[in-house]
Amino acid sequence: MIKIHLTNSSKRDLDASANISGLTGVDPNYLYDVRDSGGNLVPKRVYEHPELATGHAVFRTVKAGESITNVQNLSRLYDISQPGKYVIQVRRGVPGKAKDGAVESNKITLTITP
Repeated sequence: MIKIHLTNSSKRDLDASANISGLTGVDPNYLYDVRDSGGNLVPKRVYEHPELATGHAVFRTVKAGESITNVQNLSRLYDISQPGKYVIQVRRGVPGKAKDGAVESNKITLTITP
């Protein structure tokens, strides 16, 4: 599990709504860069028939200057069960402003011990 703390540092409200998959339980608006100790990308988990997964909508707005915190179960998306170090960075697009790119988190290191 990782905590993602998102602060809206803009001067406008931010639509942080999501359609949470019942398969993974994570917010699909967050994109993860997960790498092993050799710098290699950790492959995403593959689920049979993801199109059949149910889910639920979460409607939320983050007002200018406010923050939200989400807990995400990263192991539902990536196999990080092997002992070692993993470097993780999270990115989220700016809703409705594709040309503005994305915001990125700090990189964190996760150590899995046997």
